[in-house]
Order: sequence, then structure tokens, then C-alpha cells
Amino acid sequence: MRSLNSVLRFGLFAILALAFVADVHAVGYFVRTSGNDSNNGRSPETAFKTIQRAFNVMQSGDDVIIGGGTYNEEPAFNKNGAGPNYNYNIFGDVNNQCGDGTNVAVFRMKLTGSFVRVLNITFTGNNHDPAVTFDGVKTGRMDDCVIAGGDVGLEVRNSKLLLSKCTIRDTEKDGIKVEGSEELALVNYCEIYDCGDSGVLVKGGSSNVVLVQAVVRNNGEHGVEVDSSGSQVALAQTKLIDNGKNGAKVKDAGLSLVNCLVAYNGDEGVESKGSNVNLSLDQCTVAYNGDDGIDHDSSAGTANIGNCIIAFNEDNGFDFADDRRVWHGFNLVYGNNHGNYSHTNVGNGEIQSDPKFIGNRDLRLQTTSPAIDTVSVVHRIDLAGSARPIGAMNDMGCFESASVTVTNYYVSTQGNDSNDGRATSRAFR
Repeated sequence: MRSLNSVLRFGLFAILALAFVADVHAVGYFVRTSGNDSNNGRSPETAFKTIQRAFNVMQSGDDVIIGGGTYNEEPAFNKNGAGPNYNYNIFGDVNNQCGDGTNVAVFRMKLTGSFVRVLNITFTGNNHDPAVTFDGVKTGRMDDCVIAGGDVGLEVRNSKLLLSKCTIRDTEKDGIKVEGSEELALVNYCEIYDCGDSGVLVKGGSSNVVLVQAVVRNNGEHGVEVDSSGSQVALAQTKLIDNGKNGAKVKDAGLSLVNCLVAYNGDEGVESKGSNVNLSLDQCTVAYNGDDGIDHDSSAGTANIGNCIIAFNEDNGFDFADDRRVWHGFNLVYGNNHGNYSHTNVGNGEIQSDPKFIGNRDLRLQTTSPAIDTVSVVHRIDLAGSARPIGAMNDMGCFESASVTVTNYYVSTQGNDSNDGRATSRAFR
């Protein structure tokens, strides 16, 4: 089993190694809605009619360029490249070479093999099958794609896959479902929202999943759900917000959050269960969730929580079944409706003071926040991508204060609009 740190290192390796792989292409095959599969496909004027025809003839190093339009087909790709470049590239026509526009919509697609890249395609799917499946892909990548439907938006099985700048939304069940033994990295602002069940579900096998600069919001159940013994999931600079149940839920697996925002979810911010669970949070903000901020319901699993803000959750800030294998310290814990601590006590260096957020939907810190300049420098960047620290030390939570000052103005029926509005005695009318 990989450690959480090694999983995060995999994600960074994926960004550096996969994101900048050179593309070396020999031949381009074109597909257009006006094409004909009896053509040779070598130019826009002699384009194929179907994507499947292009998949059948392409060889290692070839591109498939799909012209603008809607393709109501379910092409299946099954090719193996030698690497290290992406030997097979499937592009929506971003440069409008075919003259049909750049909007390409494909019903469904299944990919098997290795060293395949998909770019600038929208997948529509249906309510019965996954819109896109990567099954047994040794090295795959998707860039600037939209998955807008499907039983599951993206199904990943026994594959190593990198996603960049992709959107997954409006699925019947999960946005992404990971099964088997995989390595999946979602990086550089992927967004998953309005899915019927969980945004990301990791289930079965032993998977390593990394989310960096992702937004997982407004999903019917959990933002991220890990129900897979032996899996390791690491999140950095990620938002888990406005999901119907938990921001993140993990059972018998490893879950690490760094510089993450977990807020406005219907139940717990983070829930962990099982004897083999390993939970870690560092410099996160967990606030305004509908139940506990962090519910560690395990007497045998471990939890390490530091440098976080746990505030204004509807039940407890911390709720631990047993704190003998739990460490928490140097957090700000405040304003949780039923108490800041349940089955545990105040940790070393912890503050119980108002964090002074800018607002209940803007969880950056005011300049007077007690969370400012309290953390020994660990991470050099915050959730918003700003450099840390601004002062002598890092701030608690996921945002580094940027000298934001909140000004209150007063209005009264007895006031006067010639006043400055800065006090009740000088209120505006």
C-alpha cells in the first residue's frame, strides 16, 4: 500500500511527466458529419463519416481530428502505443480545420490500450451507461473535455489517467467512478458538479487518486467518497462545497487533504470510518457544514489534523469515537453549534476564537483574524494560488490573508445620506 505522501508525489509526477509529454504525429485522419467512410480520411475534403472508422485505421503516431457537429455513435478505441509520447491522439477540431466549427459532441466512448490522449470533446451519454470509459489504459490523458451526462460520467478501471481542465456534470449517478487498481490524477482545475450521487467514488481494488486544484460541488451525495480498502486518496488546493451529504467520506482507506476548503455540505465536512482508515488534514478550512466538521468514527484508525480552521458547523467541530490514535493541534476551533469538541479535549496550541471570516460565503480572513501568522511555514501556496506566507508565518486554514479589511456601514430611518455611515450616530438615511 502506498503512503499518502507517495500518492501526492504521484500526482505531482503526473503533472510534470505526463503534462509535458511531447506529441509526435505521423498522419492525421479527419472525421466530419458530412464525410463518407469509403473516403481515405486524409483531409477535410475526404473525411470519414464515423469516428470508429478512423479508430480502425489509425496507427501509432496518428491523430484523429473530429470536425464540429454531433456524433451519435459509441466508438471503441483499442490500440497500444510504445510511448513515451502519446502515440494516439483524438482531437476535437480546436483549429476549425474542417470549417464545421469547434464544438464536437460524441455520445459515448470506450478506450482500451495505452498512450492515448483525448482533447476538446463533449460527451453526452445516457442514463444507463458511462459516457466515457478508460478500461486497462496504461497511460491516458483527457484535456479540455466536458462530460455532460451518463449513468456515470467517467468510469476508470485498471488505468493510469491524467485529467486537465475537464468538466464533469449532470450525471445520473457518480461523476467519476474509479474501480480496480488505478492511478488517477485530476489536476489544473477540473470541476465536477450536479451529479446525482458522489462527485468522485473510489470503490474496489487498491487505487491511488490525486485531486489538485479541483472543485467538487453540488453533488447529490458526497463530494469525494472512498470505499475501497487499501486505496489512498490525496487532495490539494481543492474545494468540496455544497454537496448533499459529506464533503468527503472515507472507509478503511487513506485520505489526505492539504489547503482544501470543505464547506456548506449537507452532513459532515469529513467523515472517516473503519479500522484501517488513515485521515490527515493540514491547513484546511472546514466550516458551515450541516453536521460535524470532522467525524472520525473509528477506534483503531488514525487521524492527524493540524493548522486548520474548524468553525460554524451545525453539530460538533471534532467528533471522535476514540481519540487514543488521534492527534490534533494548532487549529482554530470555534462556533460549532453543539460544541467544539466531542470525545476529545482541546489540543496543543489550539485557539477557540472567532476566525473573522470576511463573510459566511467568503471564508478568507479579515486582517484582525486570530488565525493569521500562527503556523510554522509548511506549504508555500494557498487554495487561491497565492504565495504563503505573506507575514512572518503561515495563516491557519486554506487561505492566506491578503490584507482584506471589512468596513461596516450603517443605515437608519433617522440617518442622513450626507453622513459617512461609519457609525450608528452617523448612519445613512
